[in-house]
Amino acid sequence: MSDEIDDTAFYRIKAATRQLVKRCGGVGPAAVECSVTDTMVSRWQSNTEKTMIPILSAVALERAIGEPIVTEAMAELTDYCPALTPGQRIIPTLLGDLGSASRLTAAVLQALEDGDLTPAEAKYVDGIYAQRETEIPPIRLQLAGVIAAGAK
Repeated sequence: MSDEIDDTAFYRIKAATRQLVKRCGGVGPAAVECSVTDTMVSRWQSNTEKTMIPILSAVALERAIGEPIVTEAMAELTDYCPALTPGQRIIPTLLGDLGSASRLTAAVLQALEDGDLTPAEAKYVDGIYAQRETEIPPIRLQLAGVIAAGAK
């Protein structure tokens, strides 16, 4: 078996990787999530680099955002696309959001541990709240899709 894949598969997986990295907030946050360097993440998404995103890294990033972007791309390439209901598709999103909500809760509790919120702590907690603001609207859209699918 060859280590080479055809151009269609190569460019489809690279495009899915770029989309996944973007949805994770960019190269830096994706690298932190996967415990790799920014350079490595850049290679995963570059059309001029042969390095592909490892499956475990794709799964970690997909869990972080609750969307199987690279997994779906690979499924399309093999003509394996199981039909999932909107209620099934949202499960990874909701599970991923629990982790994000837990990080917020932990940050608030840590900041309030001594009974005083310093400006530095407030800035840190505010950054997490700002991130949550961008994470919640896509989840609400998916929930609306589940509601709408049940209304038919």
